[in-house]
Amino acid sequence: MSAPTRPTKITFAEMRTAGVRGVLIYCSDYKCSHSTAISADQWPDHVRLSDLEARFVCKACGKRGTDVRPDFNWNENPCHPVDDRERVELLPGARPDGSLKRKKAARETAHMKRWFISLRILATIALASLSAQAWAQEQSIVVASTTSTQDSGLFGYLLPIVKQKTGVEVKVLAQGTGQALDTARRGDADVVFVHDKSAEEKFIAEGFGVKRYPVMYNDFVVVGPKDDPAGIKGKDVLTALRTIKVKDTPFVSRGDRSGTHIAELKLWKEAGIDIAKDHGPWYKEIGQGMGAALNMASASNAYVLSDRGTWLAFQNRGDLAILVEGDKRLFNQYGVMLVNPAKHPAVKKEAGQRFIDWLISPEGQNAIAGYKIDGQQLFYPDANDPNA
Repeated sequence: MSAPTRPTKITFAEMRTAGVRGVLIYCSDYKCSHSTAISADQWPDHVRLSDLEARFVCKACGKRGTDVRPDFNWNENPCHPVDDRERVELLPGARPDGSLKRKKAARETAHMKRWFISLRILATIALASLSAQAWAQEQSIVVASTTSTQDSGLFGYLLPIVKQKTGVEVKVLAQGTGQALDTARRGDADVVFVHDKSAEEKFIAEGFGVKRYPVMYNDFVVVGPKDDPAGIKGKDVLTALRTIKVKDTPFVSRGDRSGTHIAELKLWKEAGIDIAKDHGPWYKEIGQGMGAALNMASASNAYVLSDRGTWLAFQNRGDLAILVEGDKRLFNQYGVMLVNPAKHPAVKKEAGQRFIDWLISPEGQNAIAGYKIDGQQLFYPDANDPNA
């Protein structure tokens, strides 16, 4: 029959971490019941207490084999050195049924319990910390959205409210609508919040989104120099664009596949102009966001199509002013979609849907309506409009 396997005990490093500097060594023969206490400083950290148990011989009974345990009272006990032959003289003590033995065992058991409770508490705290970090990461989502929702200041106003009401922390990737949809197609976002209904419906049809929800609308405006060199003030938008083209007046285009850029291209087409073929030096594509396009228009005394929200938040207006507005063709609808977790399993669907549900809830819609600059409302909620 093979010898019974000794239980694996803690290392000296773990024992020292608990503040214990000595060990108690008991003769393995319970009938002998001799013991001693010695310093643990002579053994390296990686050694386990159980590694030493077979190395000691009781000088009282001559039996090899011991039970080595942490000595929680080491600071109160004298040190009994080990001789060169690793033989320990176990000091005479009471028998297992003696009162001294019972008191010492009870004291040691109490210390052991406190030690293991401390370790358990530390482990619980560590696990709770890891769980909290994991939970926080799960509640943080990435939203690929348009530059207009960022540049207008809407997100800066709205997202702290979202965090307070839902516990969801939103990180925004502000891009043109086309880029935002491509980001979502790659699975690099959890939610996409853009303003090109036909592109959004295509995104859903391709299986990249779960469902499209209308959220809000504002409108586009044509901004240009106050002295209006093309003479478009007050005209409808199609007439204004034809006039700009005929007079070769500088016009800045975002050129970034954003919702605003796509709307601009549609307007040129409705005006009967193939801008890809008919543009000249007067037409400047910059491939940047709305704020950059407005800055370029201000610096070059040019016209530009802008969403009203970004225009109202724009500070560097210079000599620019709104010259064309109110045309029904300038309507600008926004929608939000959860990226399909069936396509991208890493999508945080619960937190993402919670963000969407709040946006389209009465509370979220009221918050959107409450965002104003100089008393002017920038976005108008319409989540309940089935045709939006």
